[in-house]
Amino acid sequence: MISFRPALELLEGLTGAYAEGHPDDVLHLRLWLLGEVGRCAEGISEATALNEREPGEWDTALARLLELDGRLEEALALLRSSTHYLADLDLADMLIRHGRPAEALASIPTIAEERAAAERREREVAELRKQDDPWAGVGEFTQEPPF
Repeated sequence: MISFRPALELLEGLTGAYAEGHPDDVLHLRLWLLGEVGRCAEGISEATALNEREPGEWDTALARLLELDGRLEEALALLRSSTHYLADLDLADMLIRHGRPAEALASIPTIAEERAAAERREREVAELRKQDDPWAGVGEFTQEPPF
């Protein structure tokens, strides 16, 4: 059996340009490793806090930790309600791992449903970008050049 404890210890001590430039990647890897070493409660706590800060973004990591912690139905419910773009695939994978292939097949969205979900996510991202645009609708400033 592979021990992931050394990898987790190495990751916890990781600093530098990569860790600073890719904080979400480091956090996802940390949550995955916490699950592998059996520290699910700690991972669930961290993933829940991250999910409160960025709703939906950490659903798949949290669902995996819940599954590893023996809370399968809670994990499945989270994936079924998730807006994360990988939730459908993770849901099907989880159902298959637990001997529920018919349910897994039924959970896979149609092409039309996938397209509608992708368009909805694109609209949401565009709306967030508008809200984060420091030049949008500020006082007397316009987006057009003055000449």
